[in-house]
Amino acid sequence: MAESIVELLKEHKDTKVLHIQGSFHGDEHLGVVEKVNKLNPSLKTVVITPIEAKDYEKMKHNYGEDTIIMTFVRK
Repeated sequence: MAESIVELLKEHKDTKVLHIQGSFHGDEHLGVVEKVNKLNPSLKTVVITPIEAKDYEKMKHNYGEDTIIMTFVRK
């Protein structure tokens, strides 16, 4: 998957890619984003992580500067 994304972006430089993966891969830095960054460090990547609002204070330190944390309230 990462290789395909990097190849696509070589041919289509102005294209933006949205890749969706499970939270385990994102939280543990074991996913496609990390491999894309290794294959082409010049690409700009952002990770968006949804977490419950009640967990925000204890979870916010688990993520780096490249992560946008979206909180939600479960009803």
